[in-house]
Amino acid sequence: MEERDYERLMRKMVRSLVVLRFSDFSQMVSETIKGEGFILGYLYHNSSAQPGDISRMMQASTAYVAKLLRGMEEKGLIFRRKDPEDKRKILIGLTDKGRNEAAKMEDAVQKGMIRFLKSLGDQDAQTFVRILSGIAERQEGKKI
Repeated sequence: MEERDYERLMRKMVRSLVVLRFSDFSQMVSETIKGEGFILGYLYHNSSAQPGDISRMMQASTAYVAKLLRGMEEKGLIFRRKDPEDKRKILIGLTDKGRNEAAKMEDAVQKGMIRFLKSLGDQDAQTFVRILSGIAERQEGKKI
């Protein structure tokens, strides 16, 4: 392909990404990879974590994470306890209510992703996942 062919593809890709950005699917996924949704999911798969670890995984400021954690604690989704190995440190964990919310969220996201993949059809779904996986592998460890 020539440079102008790549430019044409790039414009089409950007238009598509803009449309996808405002789709229900995109918003559902977005809610699970940032904010309270991220924290619920992270703690659901890790029994507990320090606030600093959550901040690093989210690539968010400690102040932002502290604000989210306060709100989640007020809602009864998380609890704080001292780290038994280092009493100076605090660990965050899910309450039963938080675990139930995380399970519901994960189930809804998985069902939504399956619906999305089914809507593509067998071959396009496999191609989409193959390409997306390739992009992720190339970008691992890099900043886009």
